[in-house]
Amino acid sequence: EIQKEYAVPVVPGVLDVNLIEAQGLPNMKSGMNRMSPYVVLRVMSIAPVGTLNLTIHKAEGLRKIQLIGQQDPYAIVVLDGRRKATTKVHYDSGRTPVWEEKKTVMLTGKEKSGAIEIQIWNKNMMSDERIGYAYLDVADVLCPSKKKWLRVNRKKGKQNNSSLDGKVCVSWDFQAHSAPSFKPLKVLESKTGYIGGPDPKWENTLSVKDMVSNCYVQATLRNKRTFGTDTILAISNVISVQGAIHQNFFTKGKNTWYPLTPSNATRSKCNNNNAGKIKLEIKFRSADNPDGIEPEEIEPQVPEVDVLQVVSSGPVVEASVVNATVQQVVSADVVHADVQPF
Repeated sequence: EIQKEYAVPVVPGVLDVNLIEAQGLPNMKSGMNRMSPYVVLRVMSIAPVGTLNLTIHKAEGLRKIQLIGQQDPYAIVVLDGRRKATTKVHYDSGRTPVWEEKKTVMLTGKEKSGAIEIQIWNKNMMSDERIGYAYLDVADVLCPSKKKWLRVNRKKGKQNNSSLDGKVCVSWDFQAHSAPSFKPLKVLESKTGYIGGPDPKWENTLSVKDMVSNCYVQATLRNKRTFGTDTILAISNVISVQGAIHQNFFTKGKNTWYPLTPSNATRSKCNNNNAGKIKLEIKFRSADNPDGIEPEEIEPQVPEVDVLQVVSSGPVVEASVVNATVQQVVSADVVHADVQPF
């Protein structure tokens, strides 16, 4: 029996991070003044650097857009709006073309898009017609895949549960030229807590429009001072938005606490590098899911003979960060690195 597999879709939309409370922060009280902690939230994307060898195998169930005769499909690989590669045309293959072509795509780490776009077209004598789009998360290329089915959608950037538009099968391997990095996208600042001190409460939602769900967040807690520079109290690990949504869905929202590590200013006040914890609720709203996206059932990876597979018990949604470079990546949801506080 093949076990069901789920994944959080890569879609455009709005990121919501609800700051609820923190506990056990290092106490930096000065005289009679109580601490007034607030949160600086950094939103980031991961940017692999290297050579992607992408094999486009075949497609199935493509929507029929040609009224007379059989379709002649081909695929185009697009990144940041630029064509990177094109397959041959499989003439008269209709809704089930087979290409089996390997294409090379160079990733510099400076790409603006968080996904590689695969466009499926129908060759015509007069004018070619687009059948649909499929998307491969750039962060996924860090983990080689035997074969993966991507849903084809008739509208650009649109992800849904429907299989009416078909699917395309791809696999890849990635040769890293250097360690990937976290690319900052947005920085937001919360209000100070309505309850201060080492156990502050906020109930403050920070929202970012025009994002993609495969982003990452990191929280830095600071103490607001009347005079002088605000003190950095603690820093969270880097959190995968997709991983957090996946974990919260299957734990029914119970896994919303994230550990904090001390800053240089508070390290002497903390035991075992523990600076408390922060409670966050992370949600991502898309046009099709205004209440928030959820994990979707995906095509299970069927193990091949003599292939060793490593199966994790669940997505790891945290990472420890140094100099904004990734030192080790073991799955699409796991990133080990270290980011200096900001």
